[in-house]
This record gives sequence, C-alpha cells and structure tokens, in this order.
Amino acid sequence: MKITNFKVSKYRSITTSKTLDLQGMSVLVGPNNEGKSNILRALVVGLESIQQAGTQTKAARRAPLGSFMYRSDDFERYRWERDYPLALQDKEPNSSSTFEFEFELNERDKEDLKESTGHSLNETLKIRVLLKRGGAAEIKVVKRGPANAAINANVAKICDLIQRRVRVEYVSGDRTSEETLRLIRREAVGALAEVSASQEYRDLLNRLKGLSEQALAPLQGRLNDEMQDLVPGVQNVEISVSRFTEQVHRRDFDVSIDDGSNTLLSMKGDGIQSLTVIALIRALAKRSEDVTYIMAIEEPEARLHPQAVRRLHLKLQEFAEEDQVIITTHSPVLVNREDISANILVSRNTAGPARSLESIRTSLGVELPDNLLSSDLVVLTEGSFDSEVLSTVLSRASQSIGRALSAGRLSFADSGGCSNIHYQARLQRDALCRIHVVLDSDKAGRQAAEKLRREPWFLDRDLTFLVRPDADGTELEDLFSEDDLAGMIADEFGVDIDLYDANPRHDFSTRMGNRFRAAGKVWDSSMENNLKCRVRDLACARDRIQPVEEVRPLISNLVSDIERKLALRVER
Repeated sequence: MKITNFKVSKYRSITTSKTLDLQGMSVLVGPNNEGKSNILRALVVGLESIQQAGTQTKAARRAPLGSFMYRSDDFERYRWERDYPLALQDKEPNSSSTFEFEFELNERDKEDLKESTGHSLNETLKIRVLLKRGGAAEIKVVKRGPANAAINANVAKICDLIQRRVRVEYVSGDRTSEETLRLIRREAVGALAEVSASQEYRDLLNRLKGLSEQALAPLQGRLNDEMQDLVPGVQNVEISVSRFTEQVHRRDFDVSIDDGSNTLLSMKGDGIQSLTVIALIRALAKRSEDVTYIMAIEEPEARLHPQAVRRLHLKLQEFAEEDQVIITTHSPVLVNREDISANILVSRNTAGPARSLESIRTSLGVELPDNLLSSDLVVLTEGSFDSEVLSTVLSRASQSIGRALSAGRLSFADSGGCSNIHYQARLQRDALCRIHVVLDSDKAGRQAAEKLRREPWFLDRDLTFLVRPDADGTELEDLFSEDDLAGMIADEFGVDIDLYDANPRHDFSTRMGNRFRAAGKVWDSSMENNLKCRVRDLACARDRIQPVEEVRPLISNLVSDIERKLALRVER
C-alpha cells in the first residue's frame, strides 16, 4: 500500500494545495517560509490521524460512526487554535482542516479489505480526514454511488488496515541524538516485551530480585534498628526493589558509534546524529515486508558535507524503490532530475508539481551562466574544439538535437581539459543539469573517466569515449578522413601527408607530429593547436567534411543517448 496523491486545505499557512502526485521519492522545493514544512507536517498529521483511528479500541468508538478523538504520542498533535489558518478562525469558527489521501492497493491489500469489510475496490482507496476544533477527527472513504454508505460503515476497519500497512516516520529539521534514541527506545521496548513473556526471563528476574534483597539486607537491618529506637511502635522496615519488569522496559538505551573513535551518539557531531536517525528508519523498513514505510524528512541536507549529501541522495533513492520518501530541501543535489513532476514547488502557501528544470532552479535560487539557464542536458567535452565540432556533427545527424540546441535545452560545454572534467560534471549536476561526458580514448581521457566513475552519483551510461576501430587511442579529429584533410594541410602547413607513412593505430596528434617532423616542419603545442583549429573549421563548415564510415555507428549511438536524455524532460 502506497500513497499516490495527497491534498491539504486550511492547515496552518496552507490555504489550499493542488492534488500532489507522490512518487517513490517526492521533493518539496521552494524559498524559506513558503509552506514546505507545513505540507510535510500536514501529510504526517493526516496519516497519523487515520492510524490512530485504526488502533482505538471499540470502547473508544462510542462517538458517531466515522468520528474519533485524535491524539499522537510521537508527533505534535493537531490543535485547531494553532493549526487552522489564523486569518480564517473568526470567519469560520466551526470549520475543519482537510486532508485527502489516495492509496494504491496491492493484491494482498484488496484481499484483506474484502475479508474485513466485504467490499471490493479496484486499484485505489480514497480517504478524507477532517480535523476539528476540540480534537475530533472525522474520517470518510470517498466513494461515489450507492456503496458509499455501506463502505463508510466499515471506516474503522479500513483505518485499521491502513495503520497495519503504512507507517510514517517524521524526521524534523532539528535532528538530535535524542530523536534517534526515542526511536530506538520505542523499538527496543517492543523487542523486550517479547522477551519478558518467556519463562527464562521470569526466572532471571526472580534471581535478580533475590540478589537485590540479599544486598539490601544489611542496610535494611540497620535502618530497622534505628527506626525502632526512634519510633518504638515500628515493627519492621523493608527495603525492596519495586516493579523490576517495568524498570527493564523503561530503561534508557545508549548508542555509541565507532568511526575510528568510539563515542556516544550524543557526543558526535550534528552530521552523524542526522544520518543516524535516517539509517535507523532504513533498518526498520528492511524487517517489514508487508509495511510501507514513509520517510518524511525536513531538509535532509542540513549539517552535511556536500559529498555526504550526494551519498544520502543515492541511499534515499534506494529506499524509495520499495517504500516512499518525501522531503523538503534547499539543495539542488536532492532534486529529482529523472521525473520533473516528482518535484513539488511550494510558493506563497500553495503547492503544485514542477513543470520544468528552469522553474525548479528559480525556486531554489540556482544561478547559471546565461547559456545554461534553460538547459536540461549539458554535454561535457575536453575542450572548446570538441564542443563546437560535436554540436555541429550531432545536430546534422538528428533534427531533435538541432531543435534542442536552438531552444537552449541542450548545451555543449568546454571543461578546459581532462583534469577539469570531474569538477565540471559535479558543478553541472549541482545546477540541476543532466550531463553526458564525451572523452577522447587516450590516456588522459581514461584517467578522467576513472575519477568520474568512482563517484556514487555518476553512471556509466553518461559516458562516451570517442573510439576509432583498431586504434590504441582516439581524438576527436580521428573521426574524420585524412583524405578530406590532406588538401588543407598541404596548402596551409606545407606538409603532403600522403608522402609519409603513419601507424594507423596512433591517434591524430601522434600521426601528424611524426609527419610534420619528417617533412622538416615545426611541431609543437602551438602548431598542434593551429592544425586542430583548421580541422574544426572544416568540420563546422556546412557539407565540407563528414565523419568516416567506421565511426558512424559510434555517432549514431551517441545521438541515441542524447535523444533519450532529452526525452526524459516532463512538460505538462
């Protein structure tokens, strides 16, 4: 059972929200004080009110059908005087905050619903929660038609099913060791309750009681003598340890973490404390196959190093594959790039799905160079020559790539050399751009690729090497035929390359360097740069030179990679 959409109205600063589609991982973004936290809290408050209704006993259900008293031990309870919009309280003294959920049911959920209520639902279950003044909660199943009254007669059983199948863990922005310990105590008490039912536990408890009485006997005797001396009417004084069982259940639990220095969690830094509570929720979820955990976190990036934020993002995505994650954030690292609509923009106390990366950047205050303001995808190359040539070649090969370039959705960026590829890739990713890296298949290119591939956020699918069949190394210039370049090289550099043999396995720079030197010409970095400039000019001139036949499959595959990434953009 998972939540597929949610809507709230008249809760704190949120007067109304659009119906928010919730994915495996949903991200609430927006400036400060615009309502992100209130939407997250509204989801938790509404869901916990359903779960509370599901756990109340029959004796507590003497109120009218569908009405319950809302309370919560682990989360701040709803209070109308504080949580209903202050500006509306005088005008609407009898109105309620409204929370609407739509749950997706799996086959087991449907079977259990049928067995407990006698009613069948196809795919989804819609629940409306009204939280009223005085602490009452009215919960209804939203269903049209004649079955509405009958299914709402079983609303308590439906709430019970939800509380057994869905569990929400709220993690506030102020994540402390105490919050982690609270969760651990809750789980540990449950585990100890099972142990306390065993005979072995009771025997040990009696043994402990006996040892305690034996240790206290001398003190008890001395106290007894003194009391009888002072108060002659006293016959006996007994010192005993009371409520051994409850003591064990209520004991405090300490957590220590050894990360090179074994230290109590309360003494660790804020970053470790923050990550520990998230790790604990992940651990709880792994033991419960039939329960969907909803991790609701305020600003998970708080107090974390940027590298730790990137790793956390990957782990939250893994969690969201089976369960659900809903976060508020100011970090572009945590934005969902694959499904734009999974990002919810919160502004002026209203909320709705994002429609473009540009709108998310604006909401987060991400500033980009003018040429990247609307880019969804940035192709990173080693140098400016590579960017110019590839953009020309690929736009000729694909109309959709050409249109994306013209519209600014696609950009080719010069990294300024292999050594800068890693930095530029991370920079573009943090600026909410998808990336695709194109590298020469020489030593420098492969070293740059290895550095990228060590990053948990970088995927191999986002890398293309320029490869020429049967060559030890390949540069961009190797994509073009030497026959098409020979005339230009002879006219402008005075070298007839056809007169000199060259090892075809060598890359362009090595082959040309050997020929220039054999012809008695200067060959240095300046000459190499000049020659590559002229190759770029020919490649970018309309219909002058084309890639050689043997690399056209490589070009076609690169075109497909880029087209797929461009197609991931969601516009509604």
